[in-house]
Amino acid sequence: MAVFKETGLITLTGSFGDKELRIEKTVPAKANGIQVVFLHGVFSSANLGSTNKFRVLAGEMCKRGFTCWLTETSRNIHNRDDFEDQSEWVRLAFAGKTYAQELSDAMKMVREVISRTKGQPLWLWGFSLGGISACCCAAEPDIDVRRLIVAGAGMYPKKRAEYMFGLPIMNTLKQDISFDVVKKVKADSFIAFRGQKDEIFPKKACEKLYNSVKTERGRKIFYQLPGADHSIRCVNGVVNNRLMSEMAEIAAKFQVPED
Repeated sequence: MAVFKETGLITLTGSFGDKELRIEKTVPAKANGIQVVFLHGVFSSANLGSTNKFRVLAGEMCKRGFTCWLTETSRNIHNRDDFEDQSEWVRLAFAGKTYAQELSDAMKMVREVISRTKGQPLWLWGFSLGGISACCCAAEPDIDVRRLIVAGAGMYPKKRAEYMFGLPIMNTLKQDISFDVVKKVKADSFIAFRGQKDEIFPKKACEKLYNSVKTERGRKIFYQLPGADHSIRCVNGVVNNRLMSEMAEIAAKFQVPED
């Protein structure tokens, strides 16, 4: 039996390039009512392609009863897999795009999900820069987040990763937002995942983000995945889907005290 049912592509008007935002929804066989929105990292995409990690993660969450919404922000072109040179892909797809536009895209898609789900509980799950965007969404007064999850997100990169601030979107990040926004997050619970071998963010940077979110102790956890990389796709350099299962299990089972 299929793990989930795909409901087709939803498109909205975005801020940049071809002006297209893409949302794909997966529905479990037995839904618990909780809606999980995935926000991808910079230059990435959360989609149902056969090799996309978010398809695997959506499958794991659907096994546990969660309805998932996979998002893709606007860009000039969408055919990343056609490029052997990923730096060329980044240039052609995103040159000229700002982080303000990237965040605007994310917020529009989150609000679209809210409008379609009529008050059902919302979880936001952002990877890397998508984790920062998820924090920004959770700080908005009209976005009610039951659970905020970030994976591979930190307050500052390792020295050897600072070159990223010269790339599209990233080159306006510091001027487009204040990282103090994480102190304004409103979420009933919070989970921060980090790959033990994250090559972009040091552990202290991820812990700083975790500690800056004001969700009460006992309602939040910091969890490090042994051997995992920044993207939380590989263990010791080898693609391993166990990571998606492990995160899904932790996210689904984490219980918070009753109010």
